Amino acid sequence: MKNYINIEGKKIPISDETAENLKKEFLSKKATDSNDITMRSYDFMGDIDWDNKEEILITDEPEKKIFVNQKFADNSVFGDDCIFINCKFGFGSKFGSYCEFSSDSEFISSDSEFGFGSEFGFGCKKIKPYWDKNGKHK
Repeated sequence: MKNYINIEGKKIPISDETAENLKKEFLSKKATDSNDITMRSYDFMGDIDWDNKEEILITDEPEKKIFVNQKFADNSVFGDDCIFINCKFGFGSKFGSYCEFSSDSEFISSDSEFGFGSEFGFGCKKIKPYWDKNGKHK
C-alpha cells in the first residue's frame, strides 16, 4: 500500500480502493439546484401586461437589491448599487449611485427617455443584455 491518511500525527495506511473512494468524495463537485441560487425567473417585456400591472411605490431607499419585472410608481426612491431588469419607472424616481438598468427597462414618460424629474446618482448606467427580447444572442 502506498496510500496513507494522517490522523492526529499518525500515518495510517489505506487501500488503493479506499484512497480512490476518498478522492472521488472530496474532489467531485456536487450539482447545485439553480433554484437555490437564483432570485426568480423573469418574463420578457412583451409578455407582461404593463397596463394592468400594479405599480409599487418604493420609499425606503433599498441598496444592493435586484428588481425584476416591476412597475414602480411616481416618486419611488432607491439607494445605491441596485440592479433593475425589465422594469418601468414613474415620474420623479430617484436613484442612488452605481445603479444598473437592463436595456429593456423604461421610464414612463411621454416627453423624455428617463422620465420627467427623475434623478440619478453617480455611476448609474444602462447595461446591454446577454439575450435580446426574443431570447437570442445579440
